[in-house]
Amino acid sequence: MTGAGGTWVSDPRGPVNNGAGNQYVFQRLTGGDERPTGTGLPRLSITQQHRRRLGGCFVRPRGFGRAAERLAAPGAAVLVDGAPGSGRRAAATMLLEGTSVPGGRIEELPPVWEAGAPDVSADDRCLMDLSHVSLAGYPEAQHSLLRHLALVERCGARLVAILPAGAASMLHMDLFPLTVRLERPRGRAVFSRYLRVRGVAFEPEQLDTAYLARMFATAPLRELARLAELVVQARDGDGYRDGADFAAWLGEAMDTVTDRSAEAAGHVRRHRGAPQRALLLAAAMNSGAASPAVLDAARCLLSVLDHPQDRTPGLEQADVGERLEELSLGRDDGGRVTFTTPGYDSAVGRYFWENFPDLHTDFRDWVGRCVELPAYTAEDRARLIRRFAERTLSAARPDDLCDLVERWTRPPAGGRLRAEAAAALELGLSHDRYGSRFRSRVHGWAASEETSPDLARVLMDVRRRWGPYGTAEAAGPAYLGQTDGNRRSGRRLLRRILPRRRPAEIPSGTGA
Repeated sequence: MTGAGGTWVSDPRGPVNNGAGNQYVFQRLTGGDERPTGTGLPRLSITQQHRRRLGGCFVRPRGFGRAAERLAAPGAAVLVDGAPGSGRRAAATMLLEGTSVPGGRIEELPPVWEAGAPDVSADDRCLMDLSHVSLAGYPEAQHSLLRHLALVERCGARLVAILPAGAASMLHMDLFPLTVRLERPRGRAVFSRYLRVRGVAFEPEQLDTAYLARMFATAPLRELARLAELVVQARDGDGYRDGADFAAWLGEAMDTVTDRSAEAAGHVRRHRGAPQRALLLAAAMNSGAASPAVLDAARCLLSVLDHPQDRTPGLEQADVGERLEELSLGRDDGGRVTFTTPGYDSAVGRYFWENFPDLHTDFRDWVGRCVELPAYTAEDRARLIRRFAERTLSAARPDDLCDLVERWTRPPAGGRLRAEAAAALELGLSHDRYGSRFRSRVHGWAASEETSPDLARVLMDVRRRWGPYGTAEAAGPAYLGQTDGNRRSGRRLLRRILPRRRPAEIPSGTGA
């Protein structure tokens, strides 16, 4: 379903291998005499594109070879244990990739057992990620794991499960022999591999800094990957200069990730007026946008908060330059608003979300309205959605993002915001912690009679983002006509996507 996370929306009733190349998982057709093969959450498939990208950057952790040996035989399973942030999911994916057949699937199983027997074949490779299951929910997840293990062994498939941290004392005795603890790979090796894969030239001694040494020793691997990506962005960004080298790119990247929380807190506290704080938050969430968009966003926030309008005559008010300068904001040669300190925009945005919890719903509604402001460009909207997703997911509020997806695809929007809804949905689906929550919402939307036509189009657009079909109209028939999809729910979704098509125009194979 997403580029970064590499997950496709599918259905619970079993996959169909449709040949070499990318594999897609869809709903299964059931006739009157067929046995249902599950009624719960849809089956999910990790895309081959994501697996190839991961393979290029992957550094084997200690214990990986032992885990691979245990997974070699048909019907085998491995339970991956390890510290959070040590790359457990990447390692689990690569373990399965090492045993997969050409063009084979790697499917993600839900942590809760579904009614009916899932359709699993010998070529299937199954990932079961329990890393975010709470200790309270672990007994039920472990029961589901035991049942999946029996099914995989019987069918000759293979399974890798990621255990939640701290659950070792609750592990069923039958699972101990299957458990392999993976140690965190060397941070320096991971960071270097990411840079080389992205074509960043550097000398080994350029990594010998105290800051990097601390990150290499303790940072979660995803943070090292993020730092490497920021180096790439610095190399490729607008600030690229002839003669700039790795040291300059690394310095810019490190400025971005430096924790400026204390500075941001003091900055906001010095400016207590609502107009000032509205402009600060608008600048933080829209840094890089032109000043008219930032100013409109600040006014929009005050409106959402029902703040009284400033009645000072226009010519007596501070001009734009004064207002920006007062808040340590600047404008570049293109008129784009930026903070004068690198990384400050992220710190200011984080401060508001962490210290004004009662306003989270208002912040969501504000973002929902900002994307319709006339001064916003497509780039401005994408930037705002990306930053809002980061903030609201960090605040453990994934439903705020789902609410905006629904809001932007309701009939009053007239289809204008489908791209923004799709972008928000992809960000949720690719999130380490809440990706499964978003997949559950997608499944509910796909099955619901209340799903709007525009939301159905978004679901299909996101599903085909990495697929071979050029349009939603092409993807719809392919979704149903080339796969074993559930006839009734599949036709419902197709009719929402193509509401004006006559029954005779619906492709054969859809159960018409």
